[in-house]
Amino acid sequence: MTTVLHTKRLINSSTINHFKEVTIPVPWGKISGKWWGPTNEKPILCIHGFRNYKKAMAEILARYGIYFDEVDKICILEPEIFKQTNDLKEECKIYTEKIEEFQKIGKKFTTIIEELANKVENEKINAIGARNILQGMEKQKENHQQQLHALIVEKSMELERLKIQLNSLQKTEMEQQDLINQMTQY
Repeated sequence: MTTVLHTKRLINSSTINHFKEVTIPVPWGKISGKWWGPTNEKPILCIHGFRNYKKAMAEILARYGIYFDEVDKICILEPEIFKQTNDLKEECKIYTEKIEEFQKIGKKFTTIIEELANKVENEKINAIGARNILQGMEKQKENHQQQLHALIVEKSMELERLKIQLNSLQKTEMEQQDLINQMTQY
């Protein structure tokens, strides 16, 4: 025999796991049970007297939106909907884990790209510095060549002046030698 006394109270998953053991004294002994949910509200009383109480009670309770799951816990969701909800929950968990893994990979990739960009930037700065040094060296070489050319021109002009002076001095010496020779002959 099965009787359902009050069915307006909803039982959620948090109240399923929190129950109070109760004992009701009767003339022939005691009736033991479990009380789920608040104790200040009218309870749902399920009494069984059959060996297969779950099946008998499940049919009656299903009319009131109360069901048993596969481990004999009372649920307010139909077993198929409850299973689908749990399956969806697991899929969401897996999806979330994959998203987190993707984010970790993305962060690693971003870090590697940033490090590579920093290395490229450093190499770029070094290359610009080396180019500037080479350009400076080319300008120094050009300036040095111009100074050497100016020095060569200056020395060439001095050489010409000295040759002319040498010729003039040789001519003067020859004239003086001629004059000395003439004076010594008389």
